[in-house]
Amino acid sequence: MSRSVSERARRGPRRTSASTPAGPASAQRALAAAAPAVVTDEPETLAEAVWERLHALRRIAAGVGVPEILAMALVVRALYVLPGGFALNDGGLFYVFARDIQHAGYALPSFSSYNDGTIPFAYPPLAFYLAAALDDLTPLSLADVIWLLPLVESVAVVAAFYLLAKSLLRDRWTLVMAGVAFALVPRSFIWLIMGGGLTRALALTLSLVAIHQARAAVHAERPAAPAARAAVLLGLSVLTTLETASWAAVSLPLFMLFPLPDRQRLRQELQRRAGILVTIGLGALAITLPWAALIVARHGLDPFLAAREFGGTAIGQADLGVMWSDLINPLHTGEPFFPLIAALGLLGTIYALVRGDWLLPVWWVLTVGMGTRAFPTLAAIPTAMLAAIAARDVIAPALLRVSSGAGGVPRPQKLAVAAVGFFAFAFLVGASLDDRRGDQRYLRTLSGDEIQAMEWIADNTPADAKFLVISRNGWYADRDGEWFPALAQRNNVATVQGYEWVSGEFERRLDLQTRAQQCLPGPGNCLGEILNEASFDYVYVPEHCCDSMRQLLENEWRYVVIYDNGATVMQRVNGPVRPGGANAYSSLPDESEMK
Repeated sequence: MSRSVSERARRGPRRTSASTPAGPASAQRALAAAAPAVVTDEPETLAEAVWERLHALRRIAAGVGVPEILAMALVVRALYVLPGGFALNDGGLFYVFARDIQHAGYALPSFSSYNDGTIPFAYPPLAFYLAAALDDLTPLSLADVIWLLPLVESVAVVAAFYLLAKSLLRDRWTLVMAGVAFALVPRSFIWLIMGGGLTRALALTLSLVAIHQARAAVHAERPAAPAARAAVLLGLSVLTTLETASWAAVSLPLFMLFPLPDRQRLRQELQRRAGILVTIGLGALAITLPWAALIVARHGLDPFLAAREFGGTAIGQADLGVMWSDLINPLHTGEPFFPLIAALGLLGTIYALVRGDWLLPVWWVLTVGMGTRAFPTLAAIPTAMLAAIAARDVIAPALLRVSSGAGGVPRPQKLAVAAVGFFAFAFLVGASLDDRRGDQRYLRTLSGDEIQAMEWIADNTPADAKFLVISRNGWYADRDGEWFPALAQRNNVATVQGYEWVSGEFERRLDLQTRAQQCLPGPGNCLGEILNEASFDYVYVPEHCCDSMRQLLENEWRYVVIYDNGATVMQRVNGPVRPGGANAYSSLPDESEMK
């Protein structure tokens, strides 16, 4: 609480941090005046009482560091992950990959057993080996690993972000605000805490630390050790996911270039840095070459060429129009309400460019311009740092300067400035926990009834049966279509995930999935048209989904309900066949009507 005048006199004047960046003299005086003046033991007004408590909070905030930021990140992410008891959204494909590795005795399979067994095992396998080992060596089941490990990895991403930001930002308060912004901005965790975050979060952690070590190598008198660590981490990132590793590889030269050396030693220093960069690249290549050689020996370049034809990935064909639209629309942070972090990031970009600090703005442009599917998640990294720079170096000094007078900053104005910061933090927390808007609405799990229905299918339908799964979301968030082959162990003719590695299959299956979602009751035979292109025996409809499809099937005698617990399984009838007995399904016509 408050201290007496005598106590403050004994302690002497408050010292300012040596790391506080230089600025206009008036702003510096305003910042120095932010500490409360003489405070008596008994506050005389309500404003003074509130100020005393805010000052106590300020002392608490001054102690915020890595543990507190990681704890906050863990709580926000755990509130999404833990209640469902199952992996958020996707992860079924990776579940089967890990199981395939176990069944192969930890050798690398040529093809995955997922769905129809035609997907080459060309995915970088490191995360799948990790999941398989945790299943075998711990009490966790493989489903638990796919559920919980992305949560742990996503918090590790925040730690890696803090490590890199510490080497880039100039003072502690900017670093803390950047850490808080990144921990709370939705795009920093949405796609990392899902089941598919098993690879995405691990690769991002490895990539951020690799960039940090590469930058450390440039500025070290003995660069060998950090360069070696950067090479190993970059190689492991390649063995986790090509998309994030490609982004890290493109980012490395940028971080090793800035800040530019003095002109007097420019050429010599650039040659030295280039040598370090080449060493890191060769080291990463040595780590990844055995895996790449094995994949090429088995499948040639076909899987990689197929992925390139698909586009939308780091190895895909760039669309300049899409890239330009992404660059001129900087609101990629996934904030469901007002995009506070995005707006501050834009302000921080302008401020950094005016000051001649090019690294973070250029990194943001480079990240967006690469055109990867994950670019909003990757772009959240420089955006959070730029937002912190704007808050620390632009917003706070401006507010204090406006409020300051000849006698310093009056207490009510300081109270108002503190309140702005408090409400901004509360706003960010509320936005990070809103799961009804934006991509946060995809943070859902399969229901218990849906899992039970898929397990029933595995036990009660022929092993070679083919299903048409009606998915409630697009392919990128299709938890129904992706988990179905893993849990039901049956072929879904409209599963899209994984088929970017099979030439032409991604587009064909995406078309089937989209058309099935759009089938409406009415004239014509929508499912019959799909059936002509992809034969199937059953239709699966998720719980609380697809009312138009249910209405269509209920009015179609060729499809008979054989299981319904909210999630519905319908069998397609060929001819006068009545599954389960002649009297089981009154909706079927008599045999005479079918002739």
